[in-house]
Amino acid sequence: MNAPFADLHLSNLSNAELEQADLAQARLLSVSLSNANLAGAVLNGASIHSCQLDGADLSLASGECISITESTMRAAKLSGFRGRCAFVRDCDLEHADLSKAYLYRSMITGDPPQSMALNHANLEGSNLVQAYLAAGMAESNLEQRVPHTFA
Repeated sequence: MNAPFADLHLSNLSNAELEQADLAQARLLSVSLSNANLAGAVLNGASIHSCQLDGADLSLASGECISITESTMRAAKLSGFRGRCAFVRDCDLEHADLSKAYLYRSMITGDPPQSMALNHANLEGSNLVQAYLAAGMAESNLEQRVPHTFA
């Protein structure tokens, strides 16, 4: 699907097959994408507000400068997600898999911080250099695997 600058409102796209879709600069408002397949999709500059992405697969998707606000992404798969300078506010990402995500200079926050949920999220191996996180993070995995060198 090639739909840059798409404008989607009040839509139900649950379980949609949007693998490698081009949704750059798209604007999504109150859209259900629960359990949708967005693996490898291009979401650069997209604006996502009040949407449901619970269980959605965004692995290896690109979302540079993406804005996601007041949305749910419980148990979403974001492994390898490329989200440089992403802005995520007041969202629920409990149990989300953000392993190996590239979140350089991203801002992931809530107002108050507890309104941004990263509880039980997997951030193992993610790049969080210069990222700002202010969220509930109980039992989240922030481990960084260091390669072993043997003499």
